[in-house]
Amino acid sequence: VVFCWAQDVAIVALVLWFTAHTTKRQGAVVAASVAAWSWFLFSGACGPALLLALQACTMPAMGLGRIPQIVLAHKNGGTGELSLITSLLNVIGNVIRIFTTIQLTGDLVLTAGHSAILLVNGTIAVQCLQTELKKRRGGSSRLAGA
Repeated sequence: VVFCWAQDVAIVALVLWFTAHTTKRQGAVVAASVAAWSWFLFSGACGPALLLALQACTMPAMGLGRIPQIVLAHKNGGTGELSLITSLLNVIGNVIRIFTTIQLTGDLVLTAGHSAILLVNGTIAVQCLQTELKKRRGGSSRLAGA
């Protein structure tokens, strides 16, 4: 957990560092917010019911965040330059997460969430495969040349 938290902090710091319009004040506000949120989660001030609710909210957010990508790929007739290998690795990662969740915790909330995200990632992988097959047959999607 701590490693994932540190990784998230590093990603936020890099985004802020490389964003041209970020001021020192904005960076300080983000750092203070992350520190306060981390204290709240790790100190025990956050009860188990709230932790379960927060955990349950992450899955729909992750899954719904990919729906626009699926719709856009469908409208454009292909995924463009989206990597088939990356999409397949996302699917494999979801399968592994589902397996380990069932084996280690049996948590139905996590299993259902990872299963829903597997469906979304699987859809993207199928779209990538269809685009790749079109390219190999000589056809192209509207995004392929962009």
